[in-house]
Amino acid sequence: MGVLRTWFGPSRKEIWQQFCAQTGSNFVEGGFWKSDEVEAAHNQWTVKLDLFVVSTGKSSVTYTRMRAPYVNPDSFRFTIYRKGIFTEIGKWFGMQDVTVGYEDFDRNFVIKGNDEQKLRKLFSSQKIRDLIAVQPDISFSVKDDEGFWSKNFQKRLTNFISRWWA
Repeated sequence: MGVLRTWFGPSRKEIWQQFCAQTGSNFVEGGFWKSDEVEAAHNQWTVKLDLFVVSTGKSSVTYTRMRAPYVNPDSFRFTIYRKGIFTEIGKWFGMQDVTVGYEDFDRNFVIKGNDEQKLRKLFSSQKIRDLIAVQPDISFSVKDDEGFWSKNFQKRLTNFISRWWA
């Protein structure tokens, strides 16, 4: 056993591969531009676990991200994250922060969304609030798509190019 492994334990890749072996999910090897992924399928659903890097100027922060695409017929969207030192400044500049009626939860989290009534209904669940509250660092969003580099964009671009050069 190597010194680094003794100090730091198994690598993320080893842990993800072990997780895949135990759950029957797939480990997808990344490349130069893309991180490794775990893909788990259940019926018609696919859940992906990967790394997401956010540049913060001179440095970057790496997050573990879980994605689960689904059909969202009423376009309900929201984001929730823990309040931080800049939250009050953001509110002063007009940042949205929906209060859902649970004092401790409202005090500790910022909630933004496009339907305050649905947000209050969603976070009326004690179990959901408890699961979120035990996470030391969380950012959870229901979004429309993956933005510019999404597979949908790539598919649209391919269709666009094939129509113009056909």
